[in-house]
Amino acid sequence: MDAVQLYHREPGLDKAMDLQKKPALLLRLRELIMALKSGSLLVRGLEKEVGFVQKWNSFALIERHPNIFHVSGGSTSRGPIAVTLTEKDRNISSEETLAQELMEPILVRNLRIDGLPDTYGED
Repeated sequence: MDAVQLYHREPGLDKAMDLQKKPALLLRLRELIMALKSGSLLVRGLEKEVGFVQKWNSFALIERHPNIFHVSGGSTSRGPIAVTLTEKDRNISSEETLAQELMEPILVRNLRIDGLPDTYGED
């Protein structure tokens, strides 16, 4: 007879994992919207992009962060419901892109001078 193995939940670990998932999903949604030419993600296409289960998590995240996501369309406008980034978040995103472009030559120069760290690739 096979032994039944019991597991118990560790609340601290569960909370830590939830805290890690939320920013990752938020960043994934943000990157997804930024990658679209229109800068707008139709809600009906969200499941195709993130999967069925993550779609519902995404909806909750979009509702909780109106400072990042703007929802338009729906019943009064009769247009499809779409999610875009707020003006403030678009400005921050463009600043991040500019910072990355400015840092790239510095990073490349430092890698050429110093080389890769001794611990690179040990993971």
